[in-house]
Amino acid sequence: MHINSLNIMQKFVDQYLPDTDLKILDLGSRVVKNQEHLGSYRQFFTNSKWKYTGADTEAGYNVDKVIQSYSFPFEEETFDFVI
Repeated sequence: MHINSLNIMQKFVDQYLPDTDLKILDLGSRVVKNQEHLGSYRQFFTNSKWKYTGADTEAGYNVDKVIQSYSFPFEEETFDFVI
């Protein structure tokens, strides 16, 4: 994850996300090997009213759900935000 991307996500969360129940899906959430020190977007979604789910096509650090190409294993309207 590039540091600038992390800074932009922090600003987005601070400015636009309400203090209400939210379900957030992070597509492509796997953290690349040797970049674990940068963290992931998960670090910005700490509000107890929010549920963050990391999804990627490979298992790894910051992946809660492995998805197959062309198959989306979530019901419609499961998430409020997709990043």
